[in-house]
Formats: sequence, structure tokens, C-alpha cells
Amino acid sequence: MALKTEKILVLPACSIPAELLVGGVAKLTLNELSPIISLAEFHTRHLMEEDESYKQIIPYVVVKDEMGRILTYRRSSKGGEGRLHDKFSIGVGGHLDLEAEHLGGIETYFLGMVRELKEEIGIDVNPEDFQIAFTIYDPSNEVGRVHFGIVSTIVVNSENFTHDGEIDILVDREFLTEEEILLEKYESLENWSKLLIDNLMIDGSVSVLAPKNSID
Repeated sequence: MALKTEKILVLPACSIPAELLVGGVAKLTLNELSPIISLAEFHTRHLMEEDESYKQIIPYVVVKDEMGRILTYRRSSKGGEGRLHDKFSIGVGGHLDLEAEHLGGIETYFLGMVRELKEEIGIDVNPEDFQIAFTIYDPSNEVGRVHFGIVSTIVVNSENFTHDGEIDILVDREFLTEEEILLEKYESLENWSKLLIDNLMIDGSVSVLAPKNSID
């Protein structure tokens, strides 16, 4: 879909609790997310790119295997966002567009996220498979100020993981332990992944389910 006409799911900035827009990572539950998402709207993407009164909703899914290892990948130069080329990531997801089943509220969000994972890494999952965990927001630059990430986790069976979907865009896929990500990939991580790792470090280790500084 052309950027000029694509409709994406956004939130009026005034509808997001102020503590979630301070910057960094904040803990969030599904019960807290639902009333926020109920206020989401579809707007033309290219108009939203420079309008800080709206935040573009980005599902950011941390995919883990049965041993707790995290799926990492590198964004190749064939991807649409040049600023992320050759960066590694621990989050899968993207904009939710109007092609998603438009049921409204949390249903639209979850169905769009299911479709994103199918398109990007080729896995079939159900909405109930996700565990909502955090929000992530980076007001340090123009791009970050118009995007609002919703971080969730999902567990998959590594034996059945086929590395399908956008195999020429999301490349070098592998499941790594948290320690391996820190030692081997940290310097090459995209900013959101670094924020997630930085805010979840506890006593020198990492846990994507236990933030050091979270909002109760």
C-alpha cells in the first residue's frame, strides 16, 4: 500500500497516560492496555510521520523458545526503513494498517499483531498466545516521538519454527540467550531493542519479564 494513502492505527497523544510518555520502558498489563487502545483511530500514515499529537502504534513482540532463548534478527537493506538497515532486533512487528479486521478496540490490535507475525516471520499464533508486558517510547528524536511501542512476549516451539515470512528482509535469524545478546549483538541492536535490554538489566543479567524500573 502506498505511503501516501496507507491508513494506520494511531493514538491521540492526549489519550496516553503521561507516565508512559516520559521515555524508556514501562510495565503494562492487558487490563491497562484495553481502555487505551479503545481510543485508537486510523489515520493516513504520511500525515502522522510529523504530527506529534498522535502516536503510531507499533506492536513489538519478543519471541522466545521453550528454553527461554530470544529470537534475534538483522534488518537487511531490502527493508523499507533505511534508518534500521543492518541493525539487529529482539522485537517483531510493525504498523497496524486498515487491512486488519476493523472490529475496534483491543480486537483490532490483536488481530493486526497476529497478521504482522505471520507476514514477517511466518508463524501462526492466536491472540491469547501473547502476554502484554511493557510500553516503549523514545522521545529523544523526531522518529521516536511519533511512535509508541507495545511490547509483548510469545513462546514458540523452536523445532517447528520454519524461519518463513520476510526471509529476505529479516535475516540472520537465531534464538540466543540473554547473555549471548548482550555479548554478541548489543552494539548492533536498534534503539528500541537497546532500550528494552537496558531497562530490564538486573544485577548484570537480563529478564524480559522483570523490568528494573517499571510503573506499578
